Amino acid sequence: MSSPLVTLAPEIVCHIIKELPIEDGRIFLESCKNVYNNGIYAFDEKCFRAIPVRLTKQGLDLAKQLLKEHSIHYLQEIFIRLRDGLVVFGSEEMDIQNALISVLTQGLQVSTQPLTISIWDHPERFNDPSGGCMKIVAQAISTILSVEPTKPFKVQIQNLRLGNCRWLFLCGRPFLDRVQSLELRFDHYTSGSRALKGIKKVLPLASNLEELSLSNNTEAYLSSETFQQIISKSIPKKLKRVIITGVSISATELREALSPFHDYLRELKLENVVFQDESFDEFIDYVVNHLAVTLDSYSVKDIYEDRGEDVHKILDPMKECREMGVSIWGFDIMKGLDGRKSDSKAKKLLLKGKGS
Repeated sequence: MSSPLVTLAPEIVCHIIKELPIEDGRIFLESCKNVYNNGIYAFDEKCFRAIPVRLTKQGLDLAKQLLKEHSIHYLQEIFIRLRDGLVVFGSEEMDIQNALISVLTQGLQVSTQPLTISIWDHPERFNDPSGGCMKIVAQAISTILSVEPTKPFKVQIQNLRLGNCRWLFLCGRPFLDRVQSLELRFDHYTSGSRALKGIKKVLPLASNLEELSLSNNTEAYLSSETFQQIISKSIPKKLKRVIITGVSISATELREALSPFHDYLRELKLENVVFQDESFDEFIDYVVNHLAVTLDSYSVKDIYEDRGEDVHKILDPMKECREMGVSIWGFDIMKGLDGRKSDSKAKKLLLKGKGS
């Protein structure tokens, strides 16, 4: 007597596969040949929208195997983790780079979806102090771009230490044109003004940059001078999302830095920010009167005011925003322990006139 699963319509099998946890979905697929044939593409779509790539021989071989053995037509992201302690030279470096080129080329060929190449370093542990990982990844992508034609793709870089920006700059405009999202992380490895020179050269060449995040992982706040050197008028004016963490700055300086992006800015998040000269109210007034036209998402958290003799924490900064005319229905925040962004859609921000 045949299993009742054999009679299930393909549409029902696909729906079940998409609703089940991955391990349960795999067990369901293996229940009978008919279910497997009807559900394997739905399973691939669910499991292989993103593939992780580690910069080791084993990691790259595994990525190649995944791309070869599965119908990854729905692939949307190749997620490259920078390798802890990678120090390679000569033939070993070239072998890893060539293997990565093969993986990226194969991913671009098999996917029918818009593809993102994400480059990720750990938010707390510095995996790439020598810059060897970033050099290999940047040169691999540049090699792909030197071969015409190539399928369009975008690049996201998460937790980039400033010292590694030199590899991005050396790869030039063809590579930087693909960078859509960039998260800069400041920590005790950051070497001050010398490191800033690299990012000041990189940002003007990133003509399609839409998201910029400054994450401070040190005990000291970034100075307003450092902030202004990074977010300057030389940055392309397409920024849609700005996230600022761990900065000490006045409302006037922050307004001047953000003003070039008024026409495009959709999301703004401030966290652990010290407003100099008790100027938080001034910043709220700026949001109400100048960003209302474009902002969809707005968040302030752990906000302080420098009052000269002491630094005062604003107990409920969102409440102060509402009292001055910013009414929040909801907003997105970057989520996830591994630094990856939430896929949820931004809810709307309603900005009312001051005093309404």
